[in-house]
Amino acid sequence: MFWGAFSPNPALTVSSLVLIPVIWLLLWRRAEPPVLAFACGMQWFQAAALIFHDNSRGTVLGGDVTLPELAQASWLSLIGVLAVTVGMRLALIGSKPLSSLAIKKEALNLAPPRLFLAYIICFLAGTVLERFTYSYAGLTQAFYGLFNLKWLPAFLLAYAVLVRQTHYRLLAIVVAIEFGSGLLGLFSTFKSVLFVLLVVFLGVQGLKDRASWGPPFVIAAALFVSLLVWTAIKGDYRSFLSQESGQQQVLVSVPQRIEKLTDLLRSLDVKQLPDALDNSIQRLACVELFANCIRTVPASVPYEHGALWLGAIERVFMPRLIFPNKVGVDDSERARHYTGLEISGAEQGTSISMGYMAESYVDFGPWLMFIPVLLLGVFYGLIYRILANHGPSRLLGLAVAGTILAFGANTIETSNIKLIGINTANFLVLGLIYWRFGRYFMDYIREISSRSEPRTRPIPPTLPPSRLAKSRGPAEH
Repeated sequence: MFWGAFSPNPALTVSSLVLIPVIWLLLWRRAEPPVLAFACGMQWFQAAALIFHDNSRGTVLGGDVTLPELAQASWLSLIGVLAVTVGMRLALIGSKPLSSLAIKKEALNLAPPRLFLAYIICFLAGTVLERFTYSYAGLTQAFYGLFNLKWLPAFLLAYAVLVRQTHYRLLAIVVAIEFGSGLLGLFSTFKSVLFVLLVVFLGVQGLKDRASWGPPFVIAAALFVSLLVWTAIKGDYRSFLSQESGQQQVLVSVPQRIEKLTDLLRSLDVKQLPDALDNSIQRLACVELFANCIRTVPASVPYEHGALWLGAIERVFMPRLIFPNKVGVDDSERARHYTGLEISGAEQGTSISMGYMAESYVDFGPWLMFIPVLLLGVFYGLIYRILANHGPSRLLGLAVAGTILAFGANTIETSNIKLIGINTANFLVLGLIYWRFGRYFMDYIREISSRSEPRTRPIPPTLPPSRLAKSRGPAEH
């Protein structure tokens, strides 16, 4: 903070750094995986990345006359992250933290080989199901919930391995499968398994001493390097996967993908990495489109007075299975309208959202925008509270909550329609599976020796002779 006070953007820098311990203090629950703190931390990074990027260049954020609204967009984004954090904390009021001993005892009773088998089955089932996703448009969101089912055994496996300190090989295989399959796709889904590892490790070990900081640092470094390399090669790689069709689809076989990926990695020049770093920061920083919204609304386009958020909520109650003619929302078209920029869209095989912070501003302006943002945080917090505190297993409930929120609440660049729709669908699908089948699943993945024994009639205590005589009837005498 002392360094930040003398940076080109002192107020923004210090304020963004103060926000880190605030998030931690409000959302850290000692015995539980800090998925809520992780989600807000990722949003903080997107809101603050451009501040540190401009500090490193010695420039004032928004000092360029072409987009002076950048500073205001950064301030509103940081306050918005604080509002989400406060909303999550409000949802947890009255919810007692879970017992560390109880959670670790539950993890000690798990059988990693059975968890590994369950993960493989869910992974293969999801791969097959993915082929039919777009053939049944009415079930797309439910399918997404089923795709995430594999993260439940993966989450529990990571927890069991770290608590028991055995079967590291099984966990390494899961990490390799997820990381490798993520690299072979169009999007950077390889980072998902690193998110899970980071959240689980912090839940098991915390940051109680210097030694415990090592693994989280290694995971974060691996995430940073992999994203940096991915940014450097993804342009050529995606063009190859889609055969330059401009569509978001893979048209080449797995062996061809592996060969192309290997060639790109071999030909990667270290000199490309600084540009890749700059592009990564520009990509992750979600305030430029927001700044353009501030410039356009309400000067050229009026405030929507809640129409965007109301539409997002209404669509939750209009599932495509029942309303097949429901009109889809083009994120890129919405961004074009409210930013005044020419943004690539479906015709170029992409979709770019201006993010829910900007949509909140478009709806309510720079002051009232924090009301829906706060309520969104409450929504996330309630999902966590319901799943973590109710159901057949506290540890499995944490896995379900972690699966939903680690991937569904960690970004400010997503539109409110997707945030509400996807998180609601995942909560309903995974929650239903958890409450209906969670007990049977936990019985399956427990060690044989720790499974509940069959119930028998208790043997009555032996009475002393004097009382035994009194207890007998006349016939027995």
